[in-house]
Amino acid sequence: MIIKPFIVNVGKERIFGIYLVPSKRARGTPLILTHGSGDNSNQYPLVHLSKFLAKRGYIAVRFDFRGCGNSDGKEENYSLSSQIEDLEVVIDFITRRTRKRSVGIIAKSISCVPTFMLASKRENISFIVALGAPYNLQKYWSKEELEEVKRKGYIFYRGFKYGWKYAWEMSNFQEKYREALKKIKIPTLIINGEKDEKVSLDEAKAIFSTLGSEQKRLEIIKNSDHSFKLDEMNLKDVEQAILSFMNEVKELCSLSV
Repeated sequence: MIIKPFIVNVGKERIFGIYLVPSKRARGTPLILTHGSGDNSNQYPLVHLSKFLAKRGYIAVRFDFRGCGNSDGKEENYSLSSQIEDLEVVIDFITRRTRKRSVGIIAKSISCVPTFMLASKRENISFIVALGAPYNLQKYWSKEELEEVKRKGYIFYRGFKYGWKYAWEMSNFQEKYREALKKIKIPTLIINGEKDEKVSLDEAKAIFSTLGSEQKRLEIIKNSDHSFKLDEMNLKDVEQAILSFMNEVKELCSLSV
């Protein structure tokens, strides 16, 4: 496979990313893998999955949202809205570069939220794989934390500087998020760990039942946590679930596995 770095701009800020191109001719829809909050494109298991998919003939794209990793932007300006903007720009770049009409998105954790919100209004997203997608956004911020971030303009959590906009959107976008899920009509795979400590099975089931798509599947990975690395078989189960799902929608997405 060939590793190709890229830079795209959102205003004056740059987004850094890479895409893996198969050694042989690429097939099907390009796949964009997005990372969770306060992390970067090297988040587990995105690196492994991108290589796994590229070896099977797919262009696999990873990038850092602004405020994260190598991309420009301040951490405190990272938000759900900025993630939507970043994802739109990357989609436009990849579809132009590959001359494909659409992309598939494999989203991790919080990035599932902007992915669903964007997919509810764009037609060039063919399918979604959501890894550990949250449903209840308001649970992440206590009243005390909201008061602190409003007073200071930011709050540190696990080494990341979250700003007021992110906190406000997470606390106020629940209804927008639910409505976006209802509007999703494309094939969607929800993958959740049986022992996920951050996203409960009830949340995964709530997303599944809210989705408007008729082509949807919920896969529970046995003995797995939020990162899919509690058991050595977790990642293999995730791989198989993704390949099986893409096989189901291959006619719609021009995929062959």
